[in-house]
Amino acid sequence: GAVADCRFLSNAEISAGSRVLSTPSNPFSVDDVGKIIVVAGAGVSSTNLITSIADFTDPGHVVLSSVASSGANFTLVQWGTDNTKAINDAVAGLTAGGMVWLGPGNYLVSSINLTAVHSIRFVGASWGINAPDEGTVLVPIDGNFPVLDLTGSGGVKVENLQIGTTRSPVTGQVGILAAQSAGIASSLITLEHVFITGSWNASALYVYGVGDSSIWDSCFWNYNDGKYPMYFGRDNIDNVASRYQTIATGSVMCGNWHINKCLCFSFCLSIPIHFCYPVTHMVITYPYISWKTFDISFI
Repeated sequence: GAVADCRFLSNAEISAGSRVLSTPSNPFSVDDVGKIIVVAGAGVSSTNLITSIADFTDPGHVVLSSVASSGANFTLVQWGTDNTKAINDAVAGLTAGGMVWLGPGNYLVSSINLTAVHSIRFVGASWGINAPDEGTVLVPIDGNFPVLDLTGSGGVKVENLQIGTTRSPVTGQVGILAAQSAGIASSLITLEHVFITGSWNASALYVYGVGDSSIWDSCFWNYNDGKYPMYFGRDNIDNVASRYQTIATGSVMCGNWHINKCLCFSFCLSIPIHFCYPVTHMVITYPYISWKTFDISFI
């Protein structure tokens, strides 16, 4: 089953050409051998180094499976078990609806497959709020695909869940993707008490061609000042891809969304929600609050 064992550091060091990672915090144990580890700035051209822990030396030193291409000092690190397969297997095991429940803790994942499924619930304990054992947090390993992929799905409800954390060195692609897949319609998506935070290359929530859905009591934050917390559109303007499905091409109508009591945090030119026109029948009810002045961008 899934293991909520992802941990974080902000004071790790590694030299270019070395496999030895050190920290004065002494958090490591022999049980960490084999786990995925992400070291900020230690990859090629100071990108993230994504590798595994090959050996344990002492609580302050571990040996990585890959050599650091760049040196990094006092850098962010995350490590833990890759839970992608375990969670995806649980979803695939559902028949005629059902629910996958994740207990509190930080789960390291790449992309969770909620595509082409119907009438299921994906539920956590609550938001994490950056505290251990106080919520369910999906922590992305990389930024290659959406963390939670709902492409081609209908009647799916996601609730009591956090995606991303500001303690992570990873800039994700998308927190949650809701999109039409080629030949499969998608609608009736519900997000309730969902918190997406961190930096996202496209958007915290990215909706392409999906309608008749709703969002309740949720927060969408994006610290990437070039993008948005929420995107709704008939066009896939950022060419977001699904790991599991072929996304529909061209213009697909997006509308009939009810957004109720949501908070957006954005550094992006005072535009917390980006609507790619025409988006029809959008209902936004109080108290909708934005860190920036509330505005809507139509393109």
